[in-house]
Amino acid sequence: MAQMDSDKGYVIALSDGSDFYIDGALHIERDDSLIPWKFDDDTEAAKAAERDGIKLVYGMDGIEDGVYLDTPDNRRVLENALLERSHKPFILETMKHYHEKIAAEPRSPERPRPTSRER
Repeated sequence: MAQMDSDKGYVIALSDGSDFYIDGALHIERDDSLIPWKFDDDTEAAKAAERDGIKLVYGMDGIEDGVYLDTPDNRRVLENALLERSHKPFILETMKHYHEKIAAEPRSPERPRPTSRER
């Protein structure tokens, strides 16, 4: 995760491989390198960033309010992530139907079912 150093107690971070934050989207996190911490968690750090004038995204369906920086580029990243997320169930459902169809096809004994590598 890339981040900018700050003595304010929070950082603007760019996630790559996070289990929580959307990859490629700029967001606010507590600066864990400052001891003692200035904020209890990332939510408190984001509130401080807003008080400092940093605009955060609110009201975007599927995106947590007050986490991600509100810029045109960041909104595009978030929109693309939402689109990718919305396509996954469709792809999984299509694969399910394909496998059901293959399993239902009658096969002669001399023509065994193809393995996953042969499909």
